[in-house]
Amino acid sequence: MGKTTFLLTCTLMVILFSCFLVSKSNAQTPKVMVLNVTEQKALNIFFSNFAEANIESFTQSNGIDDAALINFAILHNYINCHSKFEQEGDYDVKIKKSYLEETAKKYFGKAIVNHKSVEGAKYSNGYYIIPQSDGEAYTFAQVEKFYDIGNSKFTADVNVYTAYSGWVGDPHAKPSTWGKGDDTPSLSFKVKAIVSKNTNGKYVLLEYIKQQ
Repeated sequence: MGKTTFLLTCTLMVILFSCFLVSKSNAQTPKVMVLNVTEQKALNIFFSNFAEANIESFTQSNGIDDAALINFAILHNYINCHSKFEQEGDYDVKIKKSYLEETAKKYFGKAIVNHKSVEGAKYSNGYYIIPQSDGEAYTFAQVEKFYDIGNSKFTADVNVYTAYSGWVGDPHAKPSTWGKGDDTPSLSFKVKAIVSKNTNGKYVLLEYIKQQ
């Protein structure tokens, strides 16, 4: 090997090693976020949307499928935006598929690719038809810890609670303040989640793993 070639090789190795160090330094160590009251409440509400709709676990690598998106969007709108439903016969209601598409995009940043009937909901002529029902439980979430993992992504440790539908306590208060009684919310399960923040400053859900 000539002297010039040797020097070029050494220079290239130094450059590559420097790039490795920079890349390693950019792999941010998870940073615990200190949330103010407004941020905490907003995140509690964000994760409560998934808890009350009882979505199943999914990972970033596997993603969430169309059936899960459809089920979530139907339940979310039924619970929170009931005015979007129209009466269908004596016992059923229906909702336009466009409303479900908006919901899937808002909360998951994804589109529903294949509109179809799913368990508990029939798809017909651009509408999803479901039977009317009344809720029997009140489910909500509280974010216990929130970490910045870089690149506008965050991980969250979430506690999901269930109470009777008539419970009138504060879902954002510390559980220790709820007292004891038959109607006191109980911890149903925990969740490990990953979210990203888009250019509008809104979060979308990337991963949701239920833990007992």
